[in-house]
Parts: sequence; structure tokens; C-alpha cells
Amino acid sequence: MAKPIESDAEFVRGLTARERDYFLERESTLQIRLQTALRHFSRGLGAISALNGESQNLLLVEASRIKRNPSKTSRSACIRPETASAYMQTHYRVASKLGSFVLHVGEQSDPLRELHTLAGVNSSVFITACNPLGVAQSDAKNAKAMACLKEHLRGMGVKWLDGEGRCEGSTWPAESSVLALGVPRKGAQELCTKFDQNAVVFISEDAVPRLQYHPSAVLLGAES
Repeated sequence: MAKPIESDAEFVRGLTARERDYFLERESTLQIRLQTALRHFSRGLGAISALNGESQNLLLVEASRIKRNPSKTSRSACIRPETASAYMQTHYRVASKLGSFVLHVGEQSDPLRELHTLAGVNSSVFITACNPLGVAQSDAKNAKAMACLKEHLRGMGVKWLDGEGRCEGSTWPAESSVLALGVPRKGAQELCTKFDQNAVVFISEDAVPRLQYHPSAVLLGAES
């Protein structure tokens, strides 16, 4: 009897290169469609008022579950080793009144430490809302997504600095981003999930940028 597959990562590792590329592209597309469908479903909850009481309760309970934990309704985002490597090598540029500076994953940043001190915070997160789950979007959609991110941060009372993520030597276009000041690790994870990002860059009091992946991400090539 064949050993059962215990994780998404184990399943993907067993595919041929051609099958893996097809699977990953299909999964990314399906996740985007699912998130869109969930948003439409949420907007349409008012339509259930015509149903009987029992049906209303069942739908409302399910909608509440989805809203509380939408990541449980979809498969994990699969991140290729070359994608994870690109995240590590990306230059995360921050536009500051003290002068622009670049963050590198794993390297302590003195300008960022100084910025934290001046802002009276001990953590921050570098995040984009562009190209959710690594699926390329139009400039117009990315601009709209970034506007939503900034509006959300404004509602949280979080100050930010504009930035840009660019992987040198890559054909992937630079992504408009922000450095959100004073966001704790849990808040960074919540933003990563809310704006459908494979990863964000979180910086704590040691001023060392570190990748923080989407909670449901599957890193291919990593142990499950």
C-alpha cells in the first residue's frame, strides 16, 4: 500500500518540472479567484434575508467563519526556491527625510535603527499590496491595491514611509511599497494575510530585516 501524502510540499516535490509549473500557476490563479469570490459573497449577505430562519443562521455562521480565518478556505501558497531567493536578494528602498536608504534581509540597518528611535517605535514592516500571491497585476490594479493598503494603515493610526522593492538583475518589475512604523510581528502577519502577500519584511528592535512568510505558505525545497 502506497504511503499517503501528508503535505502540499510533499505532493509538489513529487511532480515533474513541467507538472510543478502547471500546478503552481493554477494554484495561484485559483487563490486569487477564491479571494475575489469570498469578497463578493460577503457583499451579498444581505440577500439571505428572504430565506427562512434556519437557513439564515447556517449561512451567517459559515460567513463568520470565513471572515475570521479566510486562509483556512484555500490551499497554501506554494513558493519556489528561486522566488524565496529573489525575496532575499531584493533591495527594499525607503524614502526618508533623513535620506533614502536600502534594507537588505539579514543585514542590520543603522539608518532604520535611527528612524525607529526618532519615531519612538521598536519595530516596523516593509510591505507591498502589489501582485498578490506573486501573480502579476496591471499597473492600475496595483495602484488601487496600494491605495487600499495606505487607507487601511491610516485607519490603524499607523504612519508610513513610501518605498520600493526591486530585485536587481530580475525582469520582475519594481513594486511600490511602504515601511509601516510601529507595527508588531502579529500585525505584520495580519497585513501579510489581508493583502495576500507571499511574504513581508519584518524588522524588530535589533534593526535586522527578516522575511515573514504568509502563514499558509509552503516553501518548496524546505522540510515539511
